[in-house]
Amino acid sequence: MTQQDPLKLSLASELAQYKPGETVTAVLLASTPLPPEDVELHDLEIKFTGIERVDTAWVTTQYRKDVPALNSDRRRVQRRVVHTQLHAATQGNFVESRTRKFLIK
Repeated sequence: MTQQDPLKLSLASELAQYKPGETVTAVLLASTPLPPEDVELHDLEIKFTGIERVDTAWVTTQYRKDVPALNSDRRRVQRRVVHTQLHAATQGNFVESRTRKFLIK
């Protein structure tokens, strides 16, 4: 007999890509196929990384040269622009609903 995953997570953002200065908004859905009283969610940690893609045919190669590239393509350089994590605590279980929503901004 195989054991079911006690928690399923899905993350959906409003846009596929964001421009500099835009607020990133996403919804994290946590659901359980198990009886709701058997599952509790105590801690939630989300790691977030933003990557920019720069075409050096349009932008000088000196742009953000001090930030290491993530790839080896010298023409279409990818660099990390943000790397952070969010830690949240919650109480309770899934008794009211088998799905809990978390708004991430």
